[in-house]
Amino acid sequence: MKKLLLLPLLLLIACSGKAQQQSGTITYERKLSFSKKDLENSNLPEGFAEMIAQGKKAQKVLYFSPDATLFENNTAAPANDDEYTEGNMMIRSSGFEPDEKVFVDLKNKKRTEQKDLMGKQFLIQNEPVTTPKWKTTGRQKKILGFSCMEAVAVASGADGEDSKMTAWYTTAIPVSSGPEGVTGLPGMILEIAMGSSISYTAIKVDAPNGKINGLIKAPVKGKKISAKEFEQLSQQKIREMEQQMQGGGSFMIKTER
Repeated sequence: MKKLLLLPLLLLIACSGKAQQQSGTITYERKLSFSKKDLENSNLPEGFAEMIAQGKKAQKVLYFSPDATLFENNTAAPANDDEYTEGNMMIRSSGFEPDEKVFVDLKNKKRTEQKDLMGKQFLIQNEPVTTPKWKTTGRQKKILGFSCMEAVAVASGADGEDSKMTAWYTTAIPVSSGPEGVTGLPGMILEIAMGSSISYTAIKVDAPNGKINGLIKAPVKGKKISAKEFEQLSQQKIREMEQQMQGGGSFMIKTER
């Protein structure tokens, strides 16, 4: 009797296995958004603050194989700038995306990142892959025709603050990866919200082609630096920008990640 009850489940697993995709390209739409509360002390004009709160979109691509992934800009997508004018003042929110890449060696659990900071490039090599402590919720939905399951985790940021991540992953793509090299789930992440400001949603999944393995390579551009050193440098630049803004200097807001 138990074998008869298990038969439909085994058939389902067998059928789903035939449809599994282990390599290819996924295009994601990234959205950066800020609440009005986040912008309360920004001294920005009300109309411009409302425009920022609506969110800024950009496209990213993930090349994946069973052994490694590469996450980078979608160079085929145009960058869009937003402008706000009030009287003689004009503020521009640049849609420029810096040349940043995240390479994850899934086999050896190492990651290499090419980062941009104020127009300068840095290279963070062979850092250990950190895996969030995911908990599945039992909720399900479909994304681009793929059956997905929900999982949540709390990630500790370099600034000491925790942020909640909510991911939707599919076992039809049995590669443990996703946007920004997030790992730890038994399948590919097709949608993820990182805190309240950043989200990624897959908008296209392409089958592999003959060039896919040649594209998945670790980046090599930039000054070599550790992850800890890069975070310290980033915090220093943020403090410098805050002092500049308090002093009434000119500035441009770039919605980047």
